[in-house]
Amino acid sequence: MNQEFTNQVAEKFVLPPEAVGNVPLIELRGRETICIEHHRGIVEYTAERVKVAFKRGGISIIGARLSIVQMNRRRVEIRGCIRSLELE
Repeated sequence: MNQEFTNQVAEKFVLPPEAVGNVPLIELRGRETICIEHHRGIVEYTAERVKVAFKRGGISIIGARLSIVQMNRRRVEIRGCIRSLELE
């Protein structure tokens, strides 16, 4: 789907863009869990930093004892002591 069509569908049916297209959805649960939908893979993975790619850009999760607890083609869940997030 092209971006214009996706936006039109979302607007017409009053849906958030992440429900229709590949717009990343980032859900932070406290300071210990982050869930990211519509990712494009893991670029970097250490106990102190996990970098997740999107279609346009990415996000770095910085902290301690970080681990990927669940991952599939659509969604990744990371847990640990999250100190900061960097959007790219």
